[in-house]
Amino acid sequence: KEHNHLEKVEVLGFVDGDTSLKWIQNAGGKVNNLLMKGSLKHCRTQLRKEPEEHIADVKNVLAHAREMGIRMNIYFEDWLNGMRNSPEYMYQVLDALKDESIDRFMLPDTLGILNQQETYDFCADMIRRYPDLNFDFHAHNDYGVATANTLAAIEAGVNGVHCTVNGMGERA
Repeated sequence: KEHNHLEKVEVLGFVDGDTSLKWIQNAGGKVNNLLMKGSLKHCRTQLRKEPEEHIADVKNVLAHAREMGIRMNIYFEDWLNGMRNSPEYMYQVLDALKDESIDRFMLPDTLGILNQQETYDFCADMIRRYPDLNFDFHAHNDYGVATANTLAAIEAGVNGVHCTVNGMGERA
């Protein structure tokens, strides 16, 4: 706060009404990275909800964030499996959220198992379908391919990438 950097700090929040948002606001946070299910499997097995229910819950959080003046990003947990096994789910989610007040949509390789061609194809598909949205790619390096996948995402046209700084972090 002293150096006017609060807008640069992004805090992970959850689809829990306004509980995470209140915590973020009380801590001085201005930006929430909302963890949302990025695959139909996670939506149904972890949340035990249908996509429409999860989307409604997310829209509820977004409405609270607007009221509280908190900027929002969406982080699609398990996006890689969403694109491999249920791309129609991802299209349904993005169709429902594309006109909301969301700064960035984060496309993670949550398990670190994408290959470069899949990374390129999946990122390019998102950009082609939703050219007005801002997409980030978030690679995990479980199998040593995060750097190559990040470069493939850049080639596909993502707006931003998540990376390590001085070797700190799980990404490359």
